[in-house]
Amino acid sequence: MGESMKRLLSKLGCRMLDREYISRPEALRGYVQSASLQGVMTALLSGNGGSVELVCERVSELSGSEKRELRAYCLQQRWFQAGEEGDGKGRLVIILPVHEVHGRETSFVGISWQQLPPGGVPERLLTSDYLRADEGESRVYHSIGIRTAKLHEFYSEGVLPRLGEMEVEVCEESVHHMLANLPQICREDKGFWERLRDLEFIPTASGKLARAQDLYDPSVEELQDLLEGGEFYPAKSFTKPELIGILLRLGLRTSLDRSGVVQVAYSISRSDSSMDLNEVIHRAKKLVLFLSKNPGLLWEQDESFHSFRSELLELSWVPVMQASPSQHVPWLPQVPLLDSPLNARPHRDLPLASSSATIASIEDFSPELEEFLGWQRAIPARALVAQLVGYGKMFQDKSFIDPMMNSTEAFTLPQEVKTASLQLYDMLCMHLHELEGNLSSLLKNQPSLLLPVGFVCPSRVAFECNVDCAPLLYR
Repeated sequence: MGESMKRLLSKLGCRMLDREYISRPEALRGYVQSASLQGVMTALLSGNGGSVELVCERVSELSGSEKRELRAYCLQQRWFQAGEEGDGKGRLVIILPVHEVHGRETSFVGISWQQLPPGGVPERLLTSDYLRADEGESRVYHSIGIRTAKLHEFYSEGVLPRLGEMEVEVCEESVHHMLANLPQICREDKGFWERLRDLEFIPTASGKLARAQDLYDPSVEELQDLLEGGEFYPAKSFTKPELIGILLRLGLRTSLDRSGVVQVAYSISRSDSSMDLNEVIHRAKKLVLFLSKNPGLLWEQDESFHSFRSELLELSWVPVMQASPSQHVPWLPQVPLLDSPLNARPHRDLPLASSSATIASIEDFSPELEEFLGWQRAIPARALVAQLVGYGKMFQDKSFIDPMMNSTEAFTLPQEVKTASLQLYDMLCMHLHELEGNLSSLLKNQPSLLLPVGFVCPSRVAFECNVDCAPLLYR
């Protein structure tokens, strides 16, 4: 035993016997401990009143180098070859806080649940659950019952649950190493592959984690324009052919199905005014074109149809016109950048519904897609009334507002307003059964009847009148 070790044990309560002053040391054999593992452990307990807790407390106060020295002395292979751990002294070695663990900071523990790490794993993935040990120490740890973690345990328990907390570079390195060792991992755990299919573990180009079945193969050209956005693809470091091959077996998509369409629509719906409007419209046009070319996705009746249609109708993914293309058309006071198909109408309905609905700025919807979105249904009576009242407010007879004005002054109604108004009248004729209550009252009390002088209130119009009483009464 070296001098530094003697000083260390003295700090822990052991008293050292100097053999130079003893003429017959063999006579003291029954009263002193030998410099073996069993002797040192017995002396430590004796020097601390038999208290294991007090021994551990004093050991914890040692410096890092002293703890390493004590561990090196206790973990010599010769002690365990001689079987000295059989009397329990080996177990005392395990609980002493001299065992160094992995982690960002140097730390020493008494072994409770800690294990030796599997071979070959990147060191920066190791946590305080794993012991630091050289080859010789590892052999001794094995001999006293400390096991080496299996590779599948290391990833299932020590890595995968922490992926979301890791830095991007470390996270990608972790997954790379796991995928490279999948054959061994799956040999150790037959169910690992199936669990991996449903796990969000693949870093995406947007920095999040996703399941393979929620991502797309970046090499499929027809999807590249449509799936613009990092959340749809694995991170760039996973685009190597050998890794794509593994991800394909885990469910990586090569085509767009209904859930993918909803994903794209949801991605578009999250666009805001800080984004490039042209880019948003480009993506929406691509989605419209895709849906128009794939009517089977729209109308195939299976268990996903109703939820798919409901989600696509409610998401705000349709770019709408931000301003009226004509000063003669009534318009909503506020218009969002994107709107849902439920709140929007196709571009052709602009002159008929612009005062109560947003108007799609895209005109490339196929008949099948328009029917799917509900845009081939008749415009509701309430919207028709609102539009007619909107025109009436813009082009009402000014002499109704100011009776001193000459109501016979020349009045020119824009042709587009006249055409739209006549269409509205025709369409309202098909909704006569609905024009009761509030709608009827609205039409009667607002300038909604088109005369040569402009729009006037129906209540101020008579079919037969012998005198000209305009603007109090029109004939």
